[in-house]
Amino acid sequence: MRDSNLHYKGIAFFLLNVLCVHLADVIVKHYEDQAHITQVAFLKFFFAALLLLIFGLLHKKKPNRRFIKNPLPLLCSSLSLSIGTLFWFFGVRICTINAVTVIAFTIPLFTLIASYLIIRQPICTTTVFANLIGFCGVLIVVGFSGTSAHTLGACALFVAAILFSVYAVITEKIAETESLFAILFVTSVLSALLLSPLAIQHWQPLEISELIPYAGLGIISNTSIFALIMAYRYENAAFLAPFIYSEMILSISSGYFLFNEHVTVNVLLGLIFIGGSNLLILRTQWKKVQDNKR
Repeated sequence: MRDSNLHYKGIAFFLLNVLCVHLADVIVKHYEDQAHITQVAFLKFFFAALLLLIFGLLHKKKPNRRFIKNPLPLLCSSLSLSIGTLFWFFGVRICTINAVTVIAFTIPLFTLIASYLIIRQPICTTTVFANLIGFCGVLIVVGFSGTSAHTLGACALFVAAILFSVYAVITEKIAETESLFAILFVTSVLSALLLSPLAIQHWQPLEISELIPYAGLGIISNTSIFALIMAYRYENAAFLAPFIYSEMILSISSGYFLFNEHVTVNVLLGLIFIGGSNLLILRTQWKKVQDNKR
């Protein structure tokens, strides 16, 4: 019989991942007037790569002759991640933190579609139906966001969610042949390099004290990925998936106390549609897992 402590460890690491994701959004929104989004995105990946480099040196991780076996997929994943981050940061600065969180819940939906398109992973009718429900939820959040600026921000988040799903699928495929450390380090370096021309163009001088939040983004980014990997090591993804909605509690709290935001009707309706679609997919995946055990 499986140790019940493993369930709690899996949940704890998954909730740590949820907390890190939310903290990153809060930092980007809170310091919106300090630097351009291209500079913020560049600094995030720069500090993430720097921290991984320090970690590698401290643990004496010597690269093999072929540190990366196939660089092209890593370049594609880095491109999706860097462009997606720009769109995401743009949307975070414009939209309410509650709308940001709700649209983030669509990433698992798009990941299933991306899995089918990129690696031809089978997709069932229920999944297609669930994605249509989730898309309706996005339309509710985007179409009734209030001002045209908020609608534009919601659309940017929508595009970012698609790009993040592409990144997730490519990374999952790369992980079959590359080491985790190599994927994280090279992806961070490539993303920083890809963003550097735009960051230089919009660069604003910052004091050392002003760099602390962006160094925090790098730490949070690495911690989030580590926590997610550890969570899936202790518990399966289907069991942990519903805990992602705990971020809504953080979102409502930070939105109210930090940004003086209130939950709107369209956000709640969108959450119902998107949450329902995710739970429908979760039910389908869970059934598959149970059938495979028989």
